[in-house]
Amino acid sequence: MSDGKEDHIGLTQCALTLKENQEYELRFKVKSDRSRNLAVLAARPGKNLGLYRRITVSNDWKNISLMFQSLENCSDAQVQFLLGEDIGTVWLDQIELIERQPEVLRRPFEKGLVYLNPMRQT
Repeated sequence: MSDGKEDHIGLTQCALTLKENQEYELRFKVKSDRSRNLAVLAARPGKNLGLYRRITVSNDWKNISLMFQSLENCSDAQVQFLLGEDIGTVWLDQIELIERQPEVLRRPFEKGLVYLNPMRQT
């Protein structure tokens, strides 16, 4: 039974290590027995680490890919799926947290080559 507070029912993966300014991708499949909202976040106790997204799911499997940049070095990070906002059943599958390699852009010119390594500025 849900009391409408999203963080009162959830699924958490603990003890993850995140690196400051590192790009990550959280991928998973999700569906529910009816249309509903849920929240996904990367955090450590008391602090968001760069990911908080609300998504709407339905009774069809949906592939989700969420990109974020870690706000700090952390060895006690958690990925949380907050499910308490609505009643019903939610299925999660193939959950992966992937450390992304920096994107490098290459642009050839007539007399040379330029490489760009774009970084997100906050």
